Amino acid sequence: MAASRSKTAKTTRTGVAGRAGDKPDKGPSGEVEATTTSPSAETVRKLHELYSKATGVRHEDAATMMVDQVVNTVFRPTGQDRKEGLDATFSTIAQMVAYDPKDVAEGMLVSQMIGAHNAAMRCLASAQIPNQSFEVREQMFKHAAKLMGIFTRQVEALDKHRNRGQQKITVEHVTVNAGGKAIIGDVGVGANAPARAEPSEPLALAHSPGALAPVIDQIDARAVELVKVRKPARDE
Repeated sequence: MAASRSKTAKTTRTGVAGRAGDKPDKGPSGEVEATTTSPSAETVRKLHELYSKATGVRHEDAATMMVDQVVNTVFRPTGQDRKEGLDATFSTIAQMVAYDPKDVAEGMLVSQMIGAHNAAMRCLASAQIPNQSFEVREQMFKHAAKLMGIFTRQVEALDKHRNRGQQKITVEHVTVNAGGKAIIGDVGVGANAPARAEPSEPLALAHSPGALAPVIDQIDARAVELVKVRKPARDE
């Protein structure tokens, strides 16, 4: 009986197996780059669910392409083994999932944010390499600063996209005592500050403190006496 040949599954640039039955990639020399035993249908399904959650895209190929694009922004040192590569891949996917993109626009913004962050951190790391010229180090810091600024604007864009169409209304309870006037509008300090309405009569207190005053006096007196009793006598 002829030995059955094991199926191969496409290994994406992320290092994670793709759909079963896909042809393996070939390198410039025509040799197969990497193959792995075909994963089960359940594994493939869970993998694409993960990709969809990480990108906000339901289409399998589109989600896989977006994940590959983000993972390719991760620095891969020379000599990195497969386990280290997979760890970096899934750490990057975990970052994408943490942002929880809800649609393709959010998925693209998240992808760009992670790419900008990775590039900024790479520039910062390169600036710390010893025995390099001041000019190179300064350029690396400048590039990192620009990338971090881009990242900040991307975060703002994502926040604006998520809150589109929503209006924030703050309702506060205002109590105006007898003789007082409420101020509606901006209240500022300086020459351009709006004129403040003065009450026609002194503001009335909400309650009279007369009943509390004797109690406060008694508490203070007892506290003083208690301190005097408990205070240790000093040696003369």
